[in-house]
Amino acid sequence: MMRAWSLVPHFLHCPAVRLAAPLVFFLLTGCVDDVLHGLREEQATEAVEALHARGVPASTRRNKDGTFAVLVDGGRHAEANRMLQDLGLPRRPCKPAGGTPPATGGLVPSPEAERMRQANFAAQELACTIGLIDGVREARVHLALPERNPTGGSREQRPGSASVLVRHDPCVALQAHVPGIKSLVAAGLPGLGSDPRTAYDRVEVVLAAAQGACAARFASGGSR
Repeated sequence: MMRAWSLVPHFLHCPAVRLAAPLVFFLLTGCVDDVLHGLREEQATEAVEALHARGVPASTRRNKDGTFAVLVDGGRHAEANRMLQDLGLPRRPCKPAGGTPPATGGLVPSPEAERMRQANFAAQELACTIGLIDGVREARVHLALPERNPTGGSREQRPGSASVLVRHDPCVALQAHVPGIKSLVAAGLPGLGSDPRTAYDRVEVVLAAAQGACAARFASGGSR
């Protein structure tokens, strides 16, 4: 008869068992620490998968308020925290695409304030969209609105411009995506001009490789 312990390697081939194994270990040892908390489920899952890929057992816990925490062995808290910081995890949640800017309370905003509010909302939406590119860890879009002519004429004193900062995985090359990012921002931001070519030229994209380890899905395949 096959001994019970000899079944363990085959038993661990089950995905559900592999995910539960760290939690069982924590419960048996009694040394559990929250390395992250207040997360959405997808943020916690991504962090756990990243830690598993680097040899750090981790698990998730659903809190009473509906948020999730990431649990690690208390002796590896500092190591896990450093890994997650290097990977830029957890990702900052983005607002859902579409819709309209949230209304402001109080008095009716001036036309200039309303224009700024609309532009900032569009910039946030674009940053979320750029963040969907594989390998992007964080994106920021900054818009400088055109300055009005103080004499009251229709011609603007200074045209608008946009700057995009893209922080990406160190194992991913995103240079080929720059023209697409510029076209996306030029078409999606107000105040850059009606001419597509002129608007395109007023968008500056800066790529910044994050420091630290590569994400697990890119480490073996290299740059994309």
